[in-house]
Amino acid sequence: MTTSKAEKAASLTLQAYKIFHTKNGEKVLTDLAKECGLFVPSSSLDPQALAFREGQREVVHKLLTLSNMKMADLHKLFVNDYRNNSQGED
Repeated sequence: MTTSKAEKAASLTLQAYKIFHTKNGEKVLTDLAKECGLFVPSSSLDPQALAFREGQREVVHKLLTLSNMKMADLHKLFVNDYRNNSQGED
């Protein structure tokens, strides 16, 4: 029995959805967004640093696409996490 590319993609999307639409999955995505500066403009003018950071951001974009999560939803999680950790907790 062979599995088509579309079936594999649908299966991967379903798996990602199940993972990243949980509290732990949301924490992972929020942390990745923080680490790669997804919602913060880059202050570097170095082309290599900009390219590296853009590559990091693309990973988060891919995970959002796979999990069928909107950027706005991740931004809400990010802002809520930032507000909840504003007392210096990490």
